Amino acid sequence: AAGLQMTATSTAAAEALEPSLAGQNWCVTGSFEHYKPRDLAAREIERRGGKVVSAVSSKTTHLLAGEKAGSKLQKAEQLGIQIVDEIEFRRLIGQQ
Repeated sequence: AAGLQMTATSTAAAEALEPSLAGQNWCVTGSFEHYKPRDLAAREIERRGGKVVSAVSSKTTHLLAGEKAGSKLQKAEQLGIQIVDEIEFRRLIGQQ
């Protein structure tokens, strides 16, 4: 009998949008008003072709910094990485 067939697909791939963040490596830190949990912001980045990294390094192109960003913000400043706040991020991805 043919039962329900399930195929595993990446949620990010299934919801892909215009790859406006392709080639960018984003680190997400702090807390956000519109992205609770923070994984929601990471999902928006991935849906637009960006890569989310867990730590700030010389390969990081952008830091999405929320409230209480902490040491990742300091490291991004030291490395000259572009820092984006929540308002600017929402504008960038067309959610505002």
